[in-house]
Amino acid sequence: MKLYSKGKALIIFMVVAGLFASTAFAAVRGKELWRAQCVSCHETKNQGPKAASFYAGIQWERFLKSNRHEKIARITLSEEDKSALLEYLKAFAADSDSPEIAGIR
Repeated sequence: MKLYSKGKALIIFMVVAGLFASTAFAAVRGKELWRAQCVSCHETKNQGPKAASFYAGIQWERFLKSNRHEKIARITLSEEDKSALLEYLKAFAADSDSPEIAGIR
């Protein structure tokens, strides 16, 4: 019976570790997207947020889901890229545990 319990605990641990790893990977990909697609334009035009901490996490979520930016900037991101960007922005948003300037760590 103990072997079954250890096996079950191992499976749960692996699932949780896998979820954490995929979220961490998404945040890394989001950071790359922020640097490549967002910061360069925002810095040169001196418009809009230059940092993830400019908005709270829910504000970033609403903004990306609205597709307003795609209409203005004419940049189209895949759903996967939007999710990765959102993971990154929420991780460093104003209401996160570690708000900071996006792209700098």
